[in-house]
Amino acid sequence: MEVGLEVGFPLGFSGMALLNPVATRGLHRRLAPLLAAPLLVAAATGVAGRVGRSWFGMPKAQAEQLFAIHAGGFLAEPLEPSYVMAMGVGLIGLLATGVRMLAGRRRSTA
Repeated sequence: MEVGLEVGFPLGFSGMALLNPVATRGLHRRLAPLLAAPLLVAAATGVAGRVGRSWFGMPKAQAEQLFAIHAGGFLAEPLEPSYVMAMGVGLIGLLATGVRMLAGRRRSTA
């Protein structure tokens, strides 16, 4: 008797989604719009805070405000770790699906 283990992914994808190039593209297409703005805000505020502080003498209070936005400080205190974790997992998901799509493209053109 076989017992199946099904891994559930958000957005309606099964655990086998990364093996199917069409499903991988669909997952990437669904994740990218959800994560684009938060990732851009995190990247922009992180770089602005670090570069502004190191190169342009930005006051520490302003840099701390930027780093608070970078780390999800605009959310309630209990939600900050969840936000950071969701962004990290989402970014890894985008990287994995992007690499999978590139690998599939190289095989088909070779």
